[in-house]
Amino acid sequence: MIQQADNNRLKEALSHYKAGRLDKARAVYLAMLKQQPHQVEAMQMLGIIAYQTPEYDRAINYFQQVISIKPDWPETYNNLGASFWEQGKIEQAIAAYKQAIAVKPDYHDAYNNLVVALEKQGKRLELRETHQRGGSPHQSGATPEKLAAMRRQEKRYREASAHYQQAISWYQKGEKDKAIALCHQVLLAHPGHSETMNLLGVCLQNTGKLAEAVSVYREAIALNPQDMSLHNNLGVILCSLGHKEQALACYEKAISIDNGCADAYYNAAKIMEEQNRREEAISYYEKAIAIKPEAKFYNQLGKCYLRCEKLAEAARQYEQAIALKPNYLDAICDLGVILQKQGKIAEAIGQYRQALAIKPDDPEAYNRMGTAWQEQCKFAEAIACYQKAIALKPDLASAYSNLGVAVQEQLKIQEAIDHFRHAIALKPDQAETHLNLGMCLLSLQDFQQGFVEYEWRWRLKAQPPTPEQILGKPPWDGSPLAGKTILLN
Repeated sequence: MIQQADNNRLKEALSHYKAGRLDKARAVYLAMLKQQPHQVEAMQMLGIIAYQTPEYDRAINYFQQVISIKPDWPETYNNLGASFWEQGKIEQAIAAYKQAIAVKPDYHDAYNNLVVALEKQGKRLELRETHQRGGSPHQSGATPEKLAAMRRQEKRYREASAHYQQAISWYQKGEKDKAIALCHQVLLAHPGHSETMNLLGVCLQNTGKLAEAVSVYREAIALNPQDMSLHNNLGVILCSLGHKEQALACYEKAISIDNGCADAYYNAAKIMEEQNRREEAISYYEKAIAIKPEAKFYNQLGKCYLRCEKLAEAARQYEQAIALKPNYLDAICDLGVILQKQGKIAEAIGQYRQALAIKPDDPEAYNRMGTAWQEQCKFAEAIACYQKAIALKPDLASAYSNLGVAVQEQLKIQEAIDHFRHAIALKPDQAETHLNLGMCLLSLQDFQQGFVEYEWRWRLKAQPPTPEQILGKPPWDGSPLAGKTILLN
């Protein structure tokens, strides 16, 4: 009964761990250790969680405790080596990886980590011997049984690699379910095959099975902690699930393993931008571009500069993006926005026309071109653009709002009210649309509803001075004025 209870608690903790609930998993493992101080499975997992948190000293302590109780567990030596590696203690990492291989001569993950560590230390002779011996630096002392086991493992590894290539082929053909099935088949024969686990995670992500993908990546990282792509891909999924801080930590981890990972810099920069850490985001976009000058990197850097109102810098980035990808619709339209902000209306309209030549059914290009015509007081042309945008995308709230402003300028007040209300029904939190609606209602002497909408002026991004700032008094809340004084400015 005690053994069964332990198994159930281990399963419970592992379920929490694979779902990313590290705190809950840690609590279960700690409770197990309190009752059974030598429970090595719980101790091992606490070390892995500490490694991922990251708390490397604590991880090392747990792994060393496991080794003192169970010295023949090769994965523990490998995990210990990875923890020393993270602390920059490369010689201690090498010793741990060698110990893992001594316990399990066909341990490929330990070989891979050892090779990386030897390269880091410049130990070319030992590295050459390691490669010549199929990975093991001590193969000459292996028993015939161990050598036979290594050959069998090597054969399974080659077969796994061949099946992995077939899974890639299915994935590239769009047959993701077949790729997933083949990945599972590979992992049954060769558990922990890093490339297969990575591909399985990508396939699960692309089929919307995000929780499963997270579990696969966490398991893969536990086995292959120095694989940069695993950390980056896990970050992408966590970001799509809304776990932005965890995702950012994954990207930073990928960068710490390989500071030449342009995608990790790019992914991290997008989160920083969302967090209004724009200077940091700009720095990371620039690092991504320095490594790999892709059009999308320039485009996103342009957007960041545009949000900072650094128009000249933004324009340069968009021009670079377009130079690399001449039909880059997003960059072409955003360059039009910049030209419009700079008062170069004719050039902006030219950009929007170029965008429509590439994609004639792009509602955003029509919507933006409408605003450019409107700035030139060409309301008929603007209205035609907005109507076209709405025809292409009936739920485009900004097109209804812009159309309302255009017909308001033509003194078609009731029609403007209808368009503003339609826009608000689609997107209720747009302060400027509410304010425009309020102005129209007030012009028709609908003071009760008009003033309600007019209150939205306090929610504008560029807010007017508040009553407190102007008069030193709070705004009127609509309550009875008997015995009170109302101040008008």
